[in-house]
Amino acid sequence: MKQITTFIISLIFSFYTSASGQTTKTFNLSDFCDKEWAIEFAPDTDPMPAKQGWRLSNDGDAISFMYCKDGKIEATVQFYLSDTPVTNFDYNKVGKTPKGKYIVTINKANYVNNLEIMTISSHRMVLKNIAQNYILNLTSN
Repeated sequence: MKQITTFIISLIFSFYTSASGQTTKTFNLSDFCDKEWAIEFAPDTDPMPAKQGWRLSNDGDAISFMYCKDGKIEATVQFYLSDTPVTNFDYNKVGKTPKGKYIVTINKANYVNNLEIMTISSHRMVLKNIAQNYILNLTSN
């Protein structure tokens, strides 16, 4: 009887841990690269910022942009996809990681930023900035 009870408890425990385990969805770079993604600001934002966002390329460039009265301003940083957040940017992965859960960027000041990809569709992407704990909604035409 003790063996049967132990077996049932083990079975319940293994079922619970497998059912409650997190599933990590990875995303393909092809899901969102070579599109202009604009930040979606809340309608009550005052003053409403100029249209801005970014475009990610297959070769590892993240081009941020902002429209202003003088035209479009752009700046480029490098990025790669990762399955986990990172603290040290790995330049060897730039343009070589076609799948991942996080967009990892590094700016000119060597600040590493991890953006968790929450969802992607053909016209909408939702990211979570891990360090600053905010959600970023982007849309694409």
